[in-house]
Amino acid sequence: MNSAPSQVDAAVQGAIDVSGLSVRYSRRERVHTALDDVNLSIAPGEFVALLGPSGCGKTTLLHAMAGIVAPSNGSVLVGGEPVKEPTAQTGIVFQQHSLFPWMTALENVAFGPRRLGRTDAAGIARRGLASVGLGDFADAYPAQLSGGMRQRVGLARALAIDPPVLLMDEPFGALDAMTREAMQELLLAIWGQRKNTVVFVTHDVEEAIFLSDRIVLMDTAPSRVRAEFAVDLPRPRFFETRQDPRFHELRTTIGRLVREKTEREPLPSNIEAGRASSPQAAAEIPAPTRSRSSGWALFTRHG
Repeated sequence: MNSAPSQVDAAVQGAIDVSGLSVRYSRRERVHTALDDVNLSIAPGEFVALLGPSGCGKTTLLHAMAGIVAPSNGSVLVGGEPVKEPTAQTGIVFQQHSLFPWMTALENVAFGPRRLGRTDAAGIARRGLASVGLGDFADAYPAQLSGGMRQRVGLARALAIDPPVLLMDEPFGALDAMTREAMQELLLAIWGQRKNTVVFVTHDVEEAIFLSDRIVLMDTAPSRVRAEFAVDLPRPRFFETRQDPRFHELRTTIGRLVREKTEREPLPSNIEAGRASSPQAAAEIPAPTRSRSSGWALFTRHG
């Protein structure tokens, strides 16, 4: 696995290009389209939020960028290279922390650097934990940490491999409101220092506005990009940013579009690839729609 971009790739390091992407899978003898002809370009260092209702394909699109889900048609390029499987070019943070329960926080964060052969994996992990405010919890196990603390460890683990692209699938969705706001501000502080490309999946209009440079609103039936919005709010952003008149204007405009869609048609029960409603339904999703399993995929998501 080639973890370090070459000098030739430096100009496009962190760039994402999605062209004509469609993802289809079979369930109960029917073919479902999770994504239909999606086209999207993301610049290096840009923070993009994927926003939309359940079933619109946000997670499927994120998984295609990560190499977890294979395209049925079209292509995904990260750093100018076709995405065929999970690699060290992308770090992933899931809604559930996905930490190894038998490892300490330090061991979880050091796992990726060790797999890449980094000689100072423990040092990288300690610095990573310190960057998310958990330097004193290096020896704690996931079961000993709160939900917010576990997500901070998950963020540190994703960043420990120093990926050009950080993919985040509703990472704060299960947290209480106060912890969620604290995590949003922590993420922006870290991103402001590192300037990774970030793709952030969310259902929350206010979260999307507060975090991102650009919001990509996903549509259902068909599942594709419906609209894009530039978030022209100054950075750095703090709690007071939410009181900015432009923040309220964006919230009203985008919120109206989201409501119009959800009121016009019922939400699909479950069409996003990889999110079957039962073990039986999951078993009916055929292997060709998913990327080949690899050791790296086991690192990116446990369980």
